[in-house]
Amino acid sequence: MTATLRRGYVYWARLDRRRPVLVISPDYRNERASAVLVVPCSTRLRDAPTHVRLRAREGGVPIGY
Repeated sequence: MTATLRRGYVYWARLDRRRPVLVISPDYRNERASAVLVVPCSTRLRDAPTHVRLRAREGGVPIGY
């Protein structure tokens, strides 16, 4: 049995490389679907509209990203 991924939690995933991802799909979907929706996280901030800076301790992250 596989554990259900929970919305708002950060997990490790293998995408282009091993990196943290934030689960954004609703828990009821995560319990029933074969895939979850995630946002990949990175320590490299680029000038892109999809990048959002998180400061240390903001959003529960221990260091600034």
